[in-house]
Amino acid sequence: MNMLKSIVKYEADKLTHSSKIMIPIIIYAAYMGFAYTIAPLGILSSFGICNLVLFLIMLAIGVMYDDINNQMIEQAIYVRLENKTFLYWGRICLLLCISLLFSVLSVLLPVILHLSGGGALFDRAVTASDLFSGLCLFFITAAVGGVLGLLANRRVLNNRSMLIGISTVIGIASIVRVSIIESTTWGKFFTWMLPPVSELSISYAGDAYFSIGNTYKYFIWMIFYLAAVIFFYLWIMHKKGFE
Repeated sequence: MNMLKSIVKYEADKLTHSSKIMIPIIIYAAYMGFAYTIAPLGILSSFGICNLVLFLIMLAIGVMYDDINNQMIEQAIYVRLENKTFLYWGRICLLLCISLLFSVLSVLLPVILHLSGGGALFDRAVTASDLFSGLCLFFITAAVGGVLGLLANRRVLNNRSMLIGISTVIGIASIVRVSIIESTTWGKFFTWMLPPVSELSISYAGDAYFSIGNTYKYFIWMIFYLAAVIFFYLWIMHKKGFE
């Protein structure tokens, strides 16, 4: 466990010292600054839209992760580890921590603006279920986006431009998945492999107050999707090694 903590710390230092992380942070800050300047807003509907944006931001962070890796240093760490998967678990754990941080900010920032503005930002009072459900919504979506982005690395495909292009298509298709399915006959055959980000956001924002209703199945779907992506990432990275 201490080894895993050291790997996470190393990965965190590497990420925070990279200027690339500033781009998604700036985009996130710009979105939050723009989205919550118009009032009154529906709490769940605003969270639902922000959820889609957060998915794309975390996907971008996961994709860019491969650009900050030093292959020689990574290989030196890899050969010294008894459990080789610790190297990759460290990255997953770091992205889960980043997902949690973004999730907390995505819930607290608009609530703080709402309270500091005399309760004028949202069209109703904020409830505990709004806070808890919003945190769960943002975290699972951000986590899926981040880990999915990790698959866009040179071990999977050596053509970096193609990886970025594929990731962009996957990101856009995921947030408009429902529209693709409804507007095309072949949509279901193409989108089955995409995370149900669109369905989760639409279902979550469907009522004025949060209701578990049909939303729970999309939460469960996202949890299983996250587990599957983590398993596939660990499997392919361990199999590829440093061939």
